[in-house]
Amino acid sequence: MAKAQSLPLTGSILPPPEILEHYEKIRPGFADRLVTAFEKQGGHRRSLEERALLAQIDLARRGHMFGFILGLTALAGGTLAAILGAQWAGGFIGGGGVVGLVSVFVLGQRARALPKHSGPSSAGQRSAEEI
Repeated sequence: MAKAQSLPLTGSILPPPEILEHYEKIRPGFADRLVTAFEKQGGHRRSLEERALLAQIDLARRGHMFGFILGLTALAGGTLAAILGAQWAGGFIGGGGVVGLVSVFVLGQRARALPKHSGPSSAGQRSAEEI
């Protein structure tokens, strides 16, 4: 029969120091290579997260800029229509553009402020010890 072994669990992807020492005895330099690979992976992950964050910031800036341009265009179009004698149309164009932008902004802020629902409640779930 095969004998079951238990390995200590750690909060890291790296094995515990005792196991690293065992790897080093089997193949000298392996533990150092493993730690180096772990450090490179961490740096890569951080650079990806930074790029994603910068992309989100850039997207938000562009959204604000285009919203501002759209709002100014609506106000200018409404003002021009009112000057040319179509006051009702100008009011709808200018007012509708501004109200639309404000509502999109407010609803977007509200959607970001609401907590995300992550699935069914854990209140009805049982732990592994209860089963």
